[in-house]
Amino acid sequence: MVAEHPVGDGGIAAFEVRVLRVWVHDEILKDGVDDHVDPDRWRPLIMSFQKLYGLGPQVRESSLARIPERAYRGPDVDRARAV
Repeated sequence: MVAEHPVGDGGIAAFEVRVLRVWVHDEILKDGVDDHVDPDRWRPLIMSFQKLYGLGPQVRESSLARIPERAYRGPDVDRARAV
């Protein structure tokens, strides 16, 4: 870890890290190069609003999306609505 940065006053922190090593599957490497990812072969999984997407439509169900938001959000939302 390089540094810890407090976020607001709710006990939340962001951690700054330095990546020392990366492993990449051979199937997504650029042909003829051993240290470049081919963006046409890489299909990242991205979570957006509790749902899982690739570079297009939703790719699979997310168990997180079945949990009611109230069950895991902090008290800040309710405090802000009360003001």
